[in-house]
Amino acid sequence: MCNCIEEVGQKVREQMLKSKPDDAEIDESWGASGWDNQVMSLGDGKIRVMLNYKMGWYPRKKDGSRAKNASRKEMAVKMSHCPFCGVSLE
Repeated sequence: MCNCIEEVGQKVREQMLKSKPDDAEIDESWGASGWDNQVMSLGDGKIRVMLNYKMGWYPRKKDGSRAKNASRKEMAVKMSHCPFCGVSLE
């Protein structure tokens, strides 16, 4: 098992902090910084990243015209291998 998610996340954070104004305050509230779409495996306690696929469409009304509001669906797919080094996460 690799630690790429944590290691790359730390490098990304350090890089982003370089562009932060000196007087700005980091928002450390829940979900304010870090990877999107993480899942924690209850079996081994490791954090894994999931890819999120999104699709939107406009349904048709009974008269055949396009509806005003879009319908949206999302599906998350858990990666079986590390996206950075290719090691199996299973």
